[in-house]
Amino acid sequence: MFIFIIVLFVFIVWLIKYNTGKIPGPWFLPLAGSAPFIMLYEPRMLSYPYRAMYKLSVKYGNVMKVGLGLQQWIILSGFKEIQEFSMSENSVSHLPSKTFDEIYSFDRPLGIIFPDGELWREQRKFGVKTLRQLGVGKSSLEDKMLEETKNMLQYMNNLINTKGSLVEMDAFFDLPCLNIIWGLVNSTRFDYEDEKLKEQIQMIDKFTMESAIGPLVAMRPLRYIPPFSFIYNNVKKNMDIFKGHMRNLVTKETALFEESEMKGYIDYFLSERNKDSSKNYEDEQLIVTLIDFFTGGSGTMSKTLAFGILYSTLHPHVAKQVYDEINNAGLDFVTLEDKPNLPYTEATVMEISRLASVLPIAPPRQTTGDITVGGFVIPKGSLVQMNLYAMHRNSEHWVEPHKFRPERFLDSEGKFKQDEWVQPFGYGKRKCLGENIARNNTFLMYANMIRSFEFSVSKSHPLPTTDPEGGLTIGPQKFSVIVEARN
Repeated sequence: MFIFIIVLFVFIVWLIKYNTGKIPGPWFLPLAGSAPFIMLYEPRMLSYPYRAMYKLSVKYGNVMKVGLGLQQWIILSGFKEIQEFSMSENSVSHLPSKTFDEIYSFDRPLGIIFPDGELWREQRKFGVKTLRQLGVGKSSLEDKMLEETKNMLQYMNNLINTKGSLVEMDAFFDLPCLNIIWGLVNSTRFDYEDEKLKEQIQMIDKFTMESAIGPLVAMRPLRYIPPFSFIYNNVKKNMDIFKGHMRNLVTKETALFEESEMKGYIDYFLSERNKDSSKNYEDEQLIVTLIDFFTGGSGTMSKTLAFGILYSTLHPHVAKQVYDEINNAGLDFVTLEDKPNLPYTEATVMEISRLASVLPIAPPRQTTGDITVGGFVIPKGSLVQMNLYAMHRNSEHWVEPHKFRPERFLDSEGKFKQDEWVQPFGYGKRKCLGENIARNNTFLMYANMIRSFEFSVSKSHPLPTTDPEGGLTIGPQKFSVIVEARN
């Protein structure tokens, strides 16, 4: 056993190394350093690659080369560099990953987020058009958000009245946020006590929140080596079960489909399939698209909101200032129309999004042509990662980047000011389709939670640190707080 551990350690050391050297083209990238025992030099690379790469970027700059296994990666950590890269036509291709496709899809890149070429262009165009038809950007969708927010507030009231004031908050927003997205899928919503749905969310979390997924996807041989092989098999088993649930849903909705009654995205997809017999509209493409929606609903929004409650409990003066601003505006319930009158509240939501960075690294890309970034030439065929976590903490731009300071988004007159360095949904041509939905819903749910409830630390359940956990997406550690209804 001891010999096996030594062999495994040496193998991982060989797989994970930082490379120096010259990149083809007229310029050199900053050297990413080298160490013969990289696991000792940066032991967090396997569990927290985004944090390890952030640590390195502080030393080596916003454009650096990192060796991961047998591959060399270019890591971008500054807004201008990410902007330059993302706006290029040569940056839109995702890195092919057989391991990822086995787990997430059907052994090939499908859905809206991860395919390339004609499939991606056609499905993204169809997605944008369909979401507009379903009310995105219109008052009808805001009405649904407001109704779901009221349901959420009522559920919290019932919870503290029947089960006590100590409430577990790290997963509290999963179902309210999923209901916003799922209402677009087939005009249905889930009950907050739906245990089967909670199990499905846990299945997805076993994939998106698994810290070893990044290394498994980047270094395929790891899937054959314990303990990574056990992680791979467990994640794939859960995702296969989840895909089965989505297939059953598609079968059911197909049987009920009527062209004259379009209930949501599924029906629009089925309608388009009747006009287009190409593989772009097969069942498996729809199933993976639903998984894209599901992860967006139960993942990015809900974990940002959970971080919001954690930060607000740790910084009660911020929560008080948000409440006072809303209360002084005479608002019993906050709508999007109130946003211009609530600059500190909007600044707080922006600061939560910055520090949470629930999508720490945008889906990796492979360049299809040379791209000049930050004065360096990234040649065709290069593997590139955009470290959003590092960008949101980049000390070249942010003063005291690790501190929770909503004031950084206020001007000298106390008005809210945007900052282009906050890009929690990625940037450029492959930016998340649901950005506006997520931004608006996060603002509404956070503002109304602070307006309706006061959150405080329980002596019996001390709060964890704000260090995140997870993998492809990240969220707060498990935590519970005392929740009391305001007058």
